[in-house]
This record gives sequence, structure tokens and C-alpha cells, in this order.
Amino acid sequence: MNMRQALLDVYTIEREVGKLDGIKVGLVGDLANGRTVRSLAYLLSKCHDVKIYFVSLEVVKMKDDIKECLTSKGVEWAESDDLMEVTSHMA
Repeated sequence: MNMRQALLDVYTIEREVGKLDGIKVGLVGDLANGRTVRSLAYLLSKCHDVKIYFVSLEVVKMKDDIKECLTSKGVEWAESDDLMEVTSHMA
């Protein structure tokens, strides 16, 4: 995991959005091989009432271990290959 970058991402989200609890986050791209997005999803699982959208092609979707971790912590998440659809849910 690339925890250093994920910590910086969480800091930036809180600074720009003003909070971490109750946010909706879209993680987009190569989710299967990206260490940073895996670490970020794990860190966001520590927050309350977060919803994470995983947006990627089927061949690079988020691996089951992270999705199982999120589910076990009560984090709501969804997968899609359609970025426009996901952004319509994030407003």
C-alpha cells in the first residue's frame, strides 16, 4: 500500500471539502493495480457515512479484498464503468 500518498489525499480532501465524514468519493482508473487508490479506500473506511464509487473497466476493477474490508466496516460502495453515471450520483 502507498499510505503516504493516501494520507496526503485525505488531508487534501479535508482541506478542500472541509470534512471527511459524509462525503462521496469517486476513485477512477486502474483500481486493481493502483496502490494509492487501495490505500485511500482503506483510509476512508475509517470515516463515518462515506460512499465510495469505483469507476473502471472490468479488467482493472477494485480487488475483492478492499471491497470486503469496506463492507465489513459498513462503508457503502458501488462499482461502475460509466463515469458520467457516477458523477450524477455525487452531486
